[in-house]
Amino acid sequence: DQLADIAREIGVDIHLRLGRGERLTGGLQKPRILASTFEAVLGAVFLDQGYPAARAVVARLFEPRFAPFENGVADFARDYKTRLQELAQEKFRLTPTYHVEREEGPDHAKIFEISVRLNGQVLAVGQGRSKKNADQEAARLALETFKAAETSTESETESELESAVESTIESASETTPVTADGEAAHAGAVARDSESIDNQEAPE
Repeated sequence: DQLADIAREIGVDIHLRLGRGERLTGGLQKPRILASTFEAVLGAVFLDQGYPAARAVVARLFEPRFAPFENGVADFARDYKTRLQELAQEKFRLTPTYHVEREEGPDHAKIFEISVRLNGQVLAVGQGRSKKNADQEAARLALETFKAAETSTESETESELESAVESTIESASETTPVTADGEAAHAGAVARDSESIDNQEAPE
């Protein structure tokens, strides 16, 4: 349908030459025919002018249609419930649930307090002037909790690694003098053996 819409926008339909029967059955407005014709036109541009020209045509005609998707990405960044659900399913194969903990205030200024739970455990509690806003706030706080836990785990891992390295260095420092003494003793023994051999070989 998108290709057919573009074909209409650039006037492909008025240049089509169809048989009488196809025209009588509304062939000039059939999405399949319009889309196929647009593809043929784009292919002709590519063959005649090359890839850069075809790419420019595609960019000019399709970029306006990408805007809604870009907005969708921005909306997803603010959709904490969806992000939390995907994270929970990926890591734990569980789906978060939301529970109204409290409602307070008059109807025109009511405040909702909602908790988000995973496998019965409360992850966070959010507040908002509507249930939807409170859900989003709870999910946002839960995501921050997950992020903080991951950061803490990484820090603990780095700390453990540093401690292990320091311990290894200290151990090496403690054993080095012993190794040096052993080498010195070994060298002394070799020297004594050599002296003994020289004495035995010396003529009387």
